Amino acid sequence: MSIKYFTCISITSLLLMVTFVFAQKGIGVKDLSENNSIPYNEFVQYLKDKGKSPTEYLMEKLKEHDIVMIGEDHWVRCHPQFISEIIKAIHTDGNQVSLDWLALEFGNYGDQALADEFIDASEYREDLVIKILQNVPNNWGWPYQEYADIFKTVWEENNKYPNNKPIKILLTDNPYWLKIKYDNKDYPYISKQDMKLFRQRDRYMAWILEQRVIANDQKAIYYCGGKHSSYGIRSYFYNSETGDCLRYLPAGMVFKILYPKLIFCIELYGANKDRAYYPSTNPEEWDRYLDGKMDEIFRRNHNKPVGFDITEPPFSNIRDGDYFMFWERGNSEKFKKEFPKCFEKIGNISDRKISVSWDGIIFLKPLEEYVGVEVMEEYFDDAFMAEICKRAGEVVTKKELFEYYYEAVPLLRESLKKLIDKEQ
Repeated sequence: MSIKYFTCISITSLLLMVTFVFAQKGIGVKDLSENNSIPYNEFVQYLKDKGKSPTEYLMEKLKEHDIVMIGEDHWVRCHPQFISEIIKAIHTDGNQVSLDWLALEFGNYGDQALADEFIDASEYREDLVIKILQNVPNNWGWPYQEYADIFKTVWEENNKYPNNKPIKILLTDNPYWLKIKYDNKDYPYISKQDMKLFRQRDRYMAWILEQRVIANDQKAIYYCGGKHSSYGIRSYFYNSETGDCLRYLPAGMVFKILYPKLIFCIELYGANKDRAYYPSTNPEEWDRYLDGKMDEIFRRNHNKPVGFDITEPPFSNIRDGDYFMFWERGNSEKFKKEFPKCFEKIGNISDRKISVSWDGIIFLKPLEEYVGVEVMEEYFDDAFMAEICKRAGEVVTKKELFEYYYEAVPLLRESLKKLIDKEQ
């Protein structure tokens, strides 16, 4: 499929195809509703029979697909650390797996020249990494050590094995966010066309991947937030004038529609991604998939790290509405009331199976062992603090900034407490 086709395909056509995809439900498959007991032994036996180590599982999928999307929970330390482990495994695999790109959500495409300069540098350029992370769409960017370590691992592994084809870093986020968010002399007002591009952030990500990866017949890992990698629907908009039910498509869904045989989507297991910051530091307060029954399945498998497909029973039997029961309890009726025409067109979205959202899951460790990433102190130099003040629209000190995120993102508290104490 050509680039021209991708960029010209209408959203109407995409939505029609989405409706077709979601209309297909499991046939002859027993539902696992919240009222049915879970056959734990079947799930555990499946993991023992068909599960693989996380690294082996991912390497297998890289051999079979052009793009493997890996969806993370933001701010969980073990998730970006796993990506660094994979980069090391690829270079020591005897070239059985060839990877052209590590594509990242954590950097906007406007900084791609910096990423290219970083890869080609004769020495490790932390300054370029920090600059890229400072331009991630957030007032304070993405100041986390484990994500900077991904860049460092790619550079180090490329230089450790100079005879291997180097892995390049591809930045995929939309560069227009800076111009849109900060309407002043430094970020001038942009056209309505550019504004439209920004609002279709996931389609922009997919477009970049197609231009740089698919069009050149190359291979990539795309590491991003779980909502971007999913085949599900992120949000709904009903147009009362036309009767259209407009759905915001994640990048994963766009690729699933256009290139179904080229993509494989994996979720790094975590908790509720609608509150990816996790509501507290107490795991007992986190929303659990399948109301905690998924955690029990892994516990009965001795919490062994494992990667596995969810496209066949027993995991393919799980209903979306049961897996996301924390959402279902409070939002199902609200959805029917707010989007009645959408509900009429696509039916009960909770009746879908979880296998329409991802192809596989990688479980690394129990949620009770999750800790937050480390905030980099050297990231906040005077020049960037001035930039943060500009973005925030007011003067903000480091202490105020750290205290704000201490409350907003509980998983970061251990790291932020040390930085706050230094600012006293």
